[in-house]
Amino acid sequence: IVAEKAGRGLGHDLHALLSSHYVPAFVALKERGATVNELRTLRKRARFYPLDLSVTFRDGRMVPYVVILGSMAFQVCAEIPYRAICIDRHKTQAADEEPMIC
Repeated sequence: IVAEKAGRGLGHDLHALLSSHYVPAFVALKERGATVNELRTLRKRARFYPLDLSVTFRDGRMVPYVVILGSMAFQVCAEIPYRAICIDRHKTQAADEEPMIC
């Protein structure tokens, strides 16, 4: 795990915590989508601080996300309309060139 805006990775203690404990997270695409639009609207009414998360996939493609960690993730998720989450989930699944089928 590497912090995007820092010149070095996360501190050893935080890295150990994230690798050994369950940390609730709400993750949404940063660039576009119904969910991130709802997050922006909600941000005007509530006090939470989303972090930037970049995920590098196997094909070398990097995708920017917004992540909310901790118990606030549950509260934010409850405020986002289910329709917005479903729209983004379907867009993501449609764009996946190598879906994992379990």
